[in-house]
Amino acid sequence: MATFDTQYSAFVESTKNLDDYFGYNVISVAKIEPLLNFLFKYWWRVNATGFERLPAEGPAIIAGNTSGVVPWTALMAIFAMMSSSKPRKINVLIDMDWAEDQRIYNFCTEIGFVPWSADNAKRLLNNGEVVLLFPEGSAVAGKKYSMRNRVHDFDWTLFTPAIEAGVPIFPLATLGCDEIAPVFVNVETLSKLLKVKAFPISPFFPWLPFPFNLMTLPVPWEMHIMKHNEYHKPKGREEAKALAKEISFLTQGDVQAELNRILRLRHR
Repeated sequence: MATFDTQYSAFVESTKNLDDYFGYNVISVAKIEPLLNFLFKYWWRVNATGFERLPAEGPAIIAGNTSGVVPWTALMAIFAMMSSSKPRKINVLIDMDWAEDQRIYNFCTEIGFVPWSADNAKRLLNNGEVVLLFPEGSAVAGKKYSMRNRVHDFDWTLFTPAIEAGVPIFPLATLGCDEIAPVFVNVETLSKLLKVKAFPISPFFPWLPFPFNLMTLPVPWEMHIMKHNEYHKPKGREEAKALAKEISFLTQGDVQAELNRILRLRHR
């Protein structure tokens, strides 16, 4: 922990006075830092840009694409923000029904995961924190390899708390997360039987035992945060609803356009 405090002193300082209502514990982040550092710098060689666009203080929303059952994209975003020029804690606001084991659930909340609800979103934003959303929802859990780098429709309702508060929403495009564990097929019958969101068949799952079935390919990543779309704070519920739909559509379009741009550069 002493080494972590020295290397990430600005990040540790920025977390000292934060609300730990959801169980956040910077010590738990320090424990997984070596793994995150290895994945980010050496295994996926993540090129993260645009994180400096986020405000140094005050609330902000990051909304982007992801893939798979394991939240690798969220973990890479946490590390990117932690080691950026303006380090801040990221709260990953997602559906956490998949974390049935209490130990896994507790550990996730300790490193910054927060179960989705409008009330939780409002609490975080009112406290001036950065919130990361993946508005594609559970559809990405079993995304086939043939659909890689195609963004599913964003759930506009997730944007409503931010719109009502007039919080800036920054699009995040991540290229590479669809390719690290290519899904050949999603066996929906088994996912329904086991009451899980997806049962993806990949080169590693379900053939290998745990934890080897979580292995990934060393595919380079690009993570780009773009400029947020300007909007005025709504005056009523109906205007907030309409704006949430508009900003959700624009943000999804920005993410897809950025993925397409990076792909064109990759294939030159």
